[in-house]
Amino acid sequence: MSSREENSDSEFYDACDNIEKVSDDEDFISIKPNYSSLNSETNQDVKNDSKFIPLHEELNEKMKIENDDDEDKDEEKLNLEANQDDDPFYVDENLLKNEQLTNEQKEERLKEAQEHKTIGNDLFKQEKYLEALESYTKSLRVCPLDFAKERSIFYSNRSACFFKIKDNERCVAECTKSLEFDASFVKPLLRRAECYQLMDKLDECLEDYKKLAELEPKTNSYKMRILELDARIKERNEKMKEEMMSKLKDLGNLVLKPFGLSTENFQFVQDQNTGSYSVNFKK
Repeated sequence: MSSREENSDSEFYDACDNIEKVSDDEDFISIKPNYSSLNSETNQDVKNDSKFIPLHEELNEKMKIENDDDEDKDEEKLNLEANQDDDPFYVDENLLKNEQLTNEQKEERLKEAQEHKTIGNDLFKQEKYLEALESYTKSLRVCPLDFAKERSIFYSNRSACFFKIKDNERCVAECTKSLEFDASFVKPLLRRAECYQLMDKLDECLEDYKKLAELEPKTNSYKMRILELDARIKERNEKMKEEMMSKLKDLGNLVLKPFGLSTENFQFVQDQNTGSYSVNFKK
């Protein structure tokens, strides 16, 4: 064996002597090179390049991703808790879900909830909407989940308060929650439709009026609102289409200009039956 081969083997065994286990996982090790076996010219470069070497990069990356996901979940949880703490009208239905109550206890809790509701109604008549909200919230916090119809009414009452203080987004949320407990409850459905219209969400508003017309087919005012909303939505869509076509025309002229052409060389013809367009070229 040549002296060069002997030296290489010696360097290999020296390096092996410097292997240290850095984890209980056998797949992760740290290697400390024996700098004494390297010449002085490369010694400094190797020292600078020495680092932890994972044997399974894929596993290591997976661990990093999982840690990042855990951090994101923790942050979302903290934000949710912060929002709950900041919201004086928050109702924890999970807490109610986990309660173990007898039928007698449930009836007592319902009676208490109705008492809070009565107080809330009086406050609402006095236009004390925030105070009324507090009372309706107390109703929801004590009323067992078994009483779906009553909880629907409490949420609907809260939506009326938010409507009065012009918090349309929260009003919509409360109406939606009310309808989760009683999908045929007309008051929150109508109130949500009105909120959608104030928020210029015409499509959502139209859908709610269609549901109202199904629930109360003899009410002609719903049918009138549907016709009005249909007309407004078509008008809005036509305006949006015109704006889009104008922008496309400007873009087309920009692209065609180097070729001595413009969108005027192309004629758009609409099919009256389908509403689609065909394009004809003209010089």
